Amino acid sequence: MIRKGKNGILFLMSFILLMSCSSDEGDVIREISKDNLPYYATVFLDSWFENDLPEKVMKLETPDPETGAQFVVTYPNGIQIEFDEEGLWLQLSSLEGLSLTEYPEGFVGSGIETVVDADFDGQSVTSYTKTHYGERITLSDGQRLAFRWGSLIGTPLAVSEYEDLSAGIQQFISTHFPEEKPKTLVRSFETGDYDPLYCIWLGNDYYLEFNKVSEWIRLAGDEEMLVPNAVLESLPEDLQGKLKTNYPKAQITAISRIGRDAYEVRVGPSTTYVYDPEKQSVVVPSEQIHAFIDAYFGGEKHLSIRTPLWMDEYIFEVSIPNGFDFTVDEAGSWQNVDGHGRPFPEALYDILPAAIYSYLKEQDPDAEISKADNKVSYGYYIVLTNGQGYQFDMKGAFIAAETSELTPYQKIIDYIRYHYPEELSLNSYKMDANGWEFRLQGGALILIFDRNGNLKE
Repeated sequence: MIRKGKNGILFLMSFILLMSCSSDEGDVIREISKDNLPYYATVFLDSWFENDLPEKVMKLETPDPETGAQFVVTYPNGIQIEFDEEGLWLQLSSLEGLSLTEYPEGFVGSGIETVVDADFDGQSVTSYTKTHYGERITLSDGQRLAFRWGSLIGTPLAVSEYEDLSAGIQQFISTHFPEEKPKTLVRSFETGDYDPLYCIWLGNDYYLEFNKVSEWIRLAGDEEMLVPNAVLESLPEDLQGKLKTNYPKAQITAISRIGRDAYEVRVGPSTTYVYDPEKQSVVVPSEQIHAFIDAYFGGEKHLSIRTPLWMDEYIFEVSIPNGFDFTVDEAGSWQNVDGHGRPFPEALYDILPAAIYSYLKEQDPDAEISKADNKVSYGYYIVLTNGQGYQFDMKGAFIAAETSELTPYQKIIDYIRYHYPEELSLNSYKMDANGWEFRLQGGALILIFDRNGNLKE
């Protein structure tokens, strides 16, 4: 059903201007039918506007150089959607001020809705835009908010406002990134000593954060963008020494300050070193990890070790190219082993009390374990390859059976690790209201999943 709303004219004015130019410059923009839209655009409209008919569908002969938009679809109630040349949505706007938290229902993520309701008086969301960092929304009072992974990070600023930032920030960037100019600025609401006040993305997508006294607190690039040597040489001497000793071949692509002299340093695509002189130094228990793999999986030379995570205790996540992931603590003791639907190899049953295996075989001779967790309070949590879950105490005595419920994201990870076991790092993905997009095999393979975690054909 189509609903009515208020008033909003910015994009409408630019759209009218663009149409007026088309008569002077040839077929810059032309009207087409919905059937002529790219596949992904059609799927989007059928999913979110299945009961409504577009009022107008327009195609720009050349994608907009700033936004990438090539298709614009408008509905009678003023809802307007922009798509890129592949049909992926870029922005959804309400030309009449209609709240996007109400129509289409559920389009704006629940995390964003919660923030708007709690901190911005439940205002209407009148535009919702995908960005390279996450999402940007506009409220009915004109205020714009930036979100990353569903969390509010601040207010987007015009790039021209970079000139108003402190001389210290500008000098740091011009010194270490002389050939790059800021392309995105966000001013945060946080004010702690090690909270970001400004988030800045450069033209090469290198990411920087600065605190309220203009000190850098985070630098991050992709696997090929190393932290400048001058920045590394400014780190505490003890930290520099430990990095050279523990990670002599490190390719450092990210550093975060998490305390006065505490840092998190990404020393490889999937390994982060945490340094805090007030706490015990943490080193990845590599010997124990390799011993576990050798004993139960026959050995793997290619593996990924992620984190340590900044928690009450250090946990290391390990992935190997047979589809299995497992976690260990600082001592190298296993806590969770997950085959993502693959059965345990026979040797791996040795990590569990024999009573667990005996009970499961009594219930089902064909039962095969795919996941085991010994960090639960009662003892062990076991999941079979068919998804059935079981609880056992520390000695392996049966407690209860339960249905294993997976979140949509967990379903996706299970699918990828099962079908593409050699993909050890799953960091390359986009998330929006439609679901998830993962880029595997160095970007050569794209998998798209819906909001329920199901693969789209």
